[in-house]
Amino acid sequence: MVCLTPLHVHTNVNTDVIDVRTHRRQRKKRRQIVFLTLIAIVRRVDCIVDLGKLYFYTTTIKNWIPIIGKHKLQPVIIDSLSFLHDRGCLKLYGFVIMPNHLHMIIEQLILNGKETPIASFKKYTSHEFEKYLKTNEPDVMKSFTVDWKSRKANFWQPHPDEFELDNEHTILQKLEYIHNNPLQEHWNLAKNPIDYEYSSARFYETGEKIFPFLYDYRDWCPSESSSIRAT
Repeated sequence: MVCLTPLHVHTNVNTDVIDVRTHRRQRKKRRQIVFLTLIAIVRRVDCIVDLGKLYFYTTTIKNWIPIIGKHKLQPVIIDSLSFLHDRGCLKLYGFVIMPNHLHMIIEQLILNGKETPIASFKKYTSHEFEKYLKTNEPDVMKSFTVDWKSRKANFWQPHPDEFELDNEHTILQKLEYIHNNPLQEHWNLAKNPIDYEYSSARFYETGEKIFPFLYDYRDWCPSESSSIRAT
């Protein structure tokens, strides 16, 4: 069972004040969700997840080209996630960076300016991928060149896989899948999940927190509109 109750509860706080603050937070969150929906419609954003909820999220490089692994671009992804975490925009509760795709258990907390944290993540990583490939691998860069009004290069495939996590059993299933991904025969990137550098496996096995954006899923406290149910 996941513990959703704070460790310390102050019983001397005026309940009317709490109700007002809760109402304000809920109203702000509803406005943000409406805003995100409008962004999705106007800009044709191919992904939208609710703030404050937990999602299993997978995004893949265009045509499954393994530029992340082949050109050692994992630090770009780590830097982007760390930056967005430092701004208070997101938390991750599990992840693995594969040669051509990324799995995350993610909670988006607030917008980063006028866009979702995921949109900011894709924008920054695309810019850095483009900069690297133009300088070091111009022939590879040709595979990602587009003639769009909004951009000249596209690295992430549309329609990512996103799945809301609402019970502990499913969270554990997804974590197991994430941590065993590098061991698949197709990849053979490690013999043991904790040996793969760009994953949350070591954190869950040893408690060693190498990545600032990474948290234990049992520490997640959902909003009042969402709940984790142990099964």
